[in-house]
Amino acid sequence: MRADIRCAAVARLLITVAAVLALTLLGSTARQALGAESPQVAWRTGGLDRPRGVDVDRRGTVYVADTENHVIKKLDRRGNVLAVWGGEGEGRGEFRYPRDLAVAPDDRVYVADTLNDRIQVLTVDGDFAGELGKGRGSLPGWLDGPKAVAVDAWGNVYVADTFNNRIQVFDADGAVQFEWGGSGSAEGRFRNPSGIAVSESGLVYVSDTFHDRVQVFNAAGGFLRQWGETGSEPGELLSPRGIDVDHVGRVYVSDSDNHRVQVFAPDGRHLQMWGSRGTAQDEFRGPKGLAVGPNGRIYVADQLNHAVKAFEALPSPEAIFEPSVGHEFSIGPASVTASEYVASTSHNLMTLRLLRNGEPHLADFLGFFRYTGGTRRWGDPLSEVFEEQVGTLTQYFQRGAIDWRYNLATRSFEFQRRLSWEIIGGGAGYAADMGFEPEIFNPNPGVASGPWGHKISNFAVDGSFTGFLDFYSARGGEASFGYPKTDARPDTGAAGTLVWHRGTSGRVRQYFQAGILEYSPDSQPSVIVPMIGYDLLWTLYDGDRWTQLPEFEPADEIQVGAALGSP
Repeated sequence: MRADIRCAAVARLLITVAAVLALTLLGSTARQALGAESPQVAWRTGGLDRPRGVDVDRRGTVYVADTENHVIKKLDRRGNVLAVWGGEGEGRGEFRYPRDLAVAPDDRVYVADTLNDRIQVLTVDGDFAGELGKGRGSLPGWLDGPKAVAVDAWGNVYVADTFNNRIQVFDADGAVQFEWGGSGSAEGRFRNPSGIAVSESGLVYVSDTFHDRVQVFNAAGGFLRQWGETGSEPGELLSPRGIDVDHVGRVYVSDSDNHRVQVFAPDGRHLQMWGSRGTAQDEFRGPKGLAVGPNGRIYVADQLNHAVKAFEALPSPEAIFEPSVGHEFSIGPASVTASEYVASTSHNLMTLRLLRNGEPHLADFLGFFRYTGGTRRWGDPLSEVFEEQVGTLTQYFQRGAIDWRYNLATRSFEFQRRLSWEIIGGGAGYAADMGFEPEIFNPNPGVASGPWGHKISNFAVDGSFTGFLDFYSARGGEASFGYPKTDARPDTGAAGTLVWHRGTSGRVRQYFQAGILEYSPDSQPSVIVPMIGYDLLWTLYDGDRWTQLPEFEPADEIQVGAALGSP
């Protein structure tokens, strides 16, 4: 087994995967109890043909994907058959080699109808209630041989889209939310993923079957860690399939070609295993599906023994904790879907996918940066994306700051340029109408904007050319700069006028809520945005205190697929 559990490369503040919490469990007595000894067999049911999937509802009722009989069997707590659903076919409620199933919190049963390339949804009584997937294909929402399915506490459905080597996430109504993965051996990529589970805290565990490993992600698809390598020693894996997590965080894996079940701590440390090849009660032949019931009982689909076996719960350890991610986002877990590293300041521009109460949101800092003018508008980043205020993500730049926050009026998250000049010109306790000029109105053609009567024009008040309107319009306009607080005029510092004290006197400038435009005829390009991001930080952080904060320290390059925020 690997000695190291590799974590995603993430930035220093929010994005560093924290050290695994202390695992205060399993003293010498407990270790002997959890060694290689099999838990007691509660019952075994036969009459199946190569069953590959099993799950348990909150009442302890067991559901089995009886794969080669093309049916779902519903069993009571003792393994007696209560009902049989389906039969071979392509119609509603019919199946072709169903490989897995999952019972949702609302008792709906999601069936991986593998060779029909869909997920069927059934009621607790077996009636057809819908389906997920548009048929065989590789576009979003299409499936190719899905072999595993899991449902989180919010009702989101995670599908191991096996032959597409990806995970797709659907909402309860069947709409595609997002996907991650792809073919390959790198972190976050798969080869024939055939098992998936979601823990109570929302972490997603995937059996990456042909790579003989388990990969762990946050709920937004951000890679956290992995464990396992090819072999038969404790902790090594051969074609892992079914996977589930109990209420204390232990991870159970059907180590199929080793004909055993292995149990791991959430950080990948090996805790327990039992089973070997054979037909006895505590032996297996190619075990596939696996589920842990609400009382801790373990159910294994013993495929080639044509049975489902129920094992009594393992003894509860003193404590097990899932590793957490440092400096968590209160909004929810996040995954990096696009990233660009700026070497000059050692910071990352990113697009983030976040889950808030199970609903995905896209915080596209990289896209907003590019749309509103990129470096010419914002300069280079001075920080990573971080949660400066609860519920708001922020990134500082040389020429301002960008916030991503929830708008109560529209009930959605949206980008807002920080109104930097209002803070600099009006002070940290600014009012909206501080830091503006009530007079000097531009007589030249242009666009009037905002409540203070000022105009954006390609000409200054004295008629000299500036090109400000063209620059402003090409770099996001009001969404990027806000409203003008002055006209374009020489910046002399005269009484009653605004002045940027670090700027060269006499230059033509126009002040906006979120920035300044300056005309510099001797430079190329001639229109620039002064670097007031430093003034903003100086005002907000009482001088240079911001330079000592980890948010602003040089960061490592962040890879696409990295996990950020809380689990």
